Amino acid sequence: MGDAGRQAVIRLVNGFVQPVGDALVAIDPLPVAGDVVLCANNQWTRGEEADWHPQLEVGIVQLLSGGRAVVSAALGQKNLAVPSGMELAPGNTVEFDAREEVLRVIAPTPVEPEPVRIDRGDDFDPGKLLTAVDDALSWEQFAGFDWIRAEAQDIVRVQMQHAARQKLRDLRVRPIRGILFEGPPGTGKTMLAQIMAKEAGAAFYMVTAASLGGHLQGESEGRLEAIYEHASTHEVALVFIDEIDTLMKDRGSDNDYGSRLVHVFLTNLDGAGNRDNVITIGTTNRVHDIDPALRRTGRFSRELRFERPDEAGRLAILQGGNHHTAGRLDYEHVAAATADWSAADLQGVWEHAGELTVKAGRTAIRNDFFLAGFDHARERKARQNGHTA
Repeated sequence: MGDAGRQAVIRLVNGFVQPVGDALVAIDPLPVAGDVVLCANNQWTRGEEADWHPQLEVGIVQLLSGGRAVVSAALGQKNLAVPSGMELAPGNTVEFDAREEVLRVIAPTPVEPEPVRIDRGDDFDPGKLLTAVDDALSWEQFAGFDWIRAEAQDIVRVQMQHAARQKLRDLRVRPIRGILFEGPPGTGKTMLAQIMAKEAGAAFYMVTAASLGGHLQGESEGRLEAIYEHASTHEVALVFIDEIDTLMKDRGSDNDYGSRLVHVFLTNLDGAGNRDNVITIGTTNRVHDIDPALRRTGRFSRELRFERPDEAGRLAILQGGNHHTAGRLDYEHVAAATADWSAADLQGVWEHAGELTVKAGRTAIRNDFFLAGFDHARERKARQNGHTA
């Protein structure tokens, strides 16, 4: 078997290899499903039952059908095989392992599973994710998508004001807690969230996968919990989670890390711990990768789809930046020549035009530098796409 330090123990489950370690090798020919296999240096040999030490889980039986049981556990529901002859009833508390088979009944009545372990022992400071929002941001800067802006304005007016949220509760209407921004990069999702926070006077927390990246099991969940706890101290807070699909993957994908994060996230999105003053905005370009539980009513209650702007939208974006200009600028030409450009791509026109203006000692952007900025942005975009303009 070679170097014992690289040895891993696996078990075959339904014809697939399930690793319990950091080594995974191709096995040919395949052993019988259920065999314990020892692997090292791309070799394998059968092991003994005593070599297999799977992590045990506990759950509550919800439904029985056709020799299988739907069991509710700490990391979500499981569809488990029931051994022949085992007597089960809904409400039984059972033990199971990675084979996804019920092992035994440990109580005839429901016993709540142990909650996901949350490690709060690292020196993570959630206050460092509290981000100052530029006071110069305004609704006018989010141009090109009038219906999205109108929807966001309604959310700020009714859902992100403390007094208005209380009026909704008085009407027995639950205020929204989550909003999903879906669309390709560069379409203004982050900017709109910042504008909403600024207009609502809400604390703004910028959360990324890197900011939750703990090294030990439970650290990432602990950091997420700490962020929501910190946010709850404000009258209204907005927790902005960029690329939420990388963190909150569908628990059907067998991603244990993602499952634990989803569990903690759902707890907070449901308003646990008196955190009804916290609103979450998540962004994604892969909405179908997100755990479906997040998109149920009462969680991400609103979904706004961001697209690349059409010609009229591009014209509005170019004209809506409140830049210092002089003379007539050929907005129409640039808008017509930038099909499939995002708002971020169009911002590149102004960035280079501004650089040229400063180098020339001018105090306002004129049409010659505006068009030069467009040429520069077009060439850069062509290089990024792998061809010349």
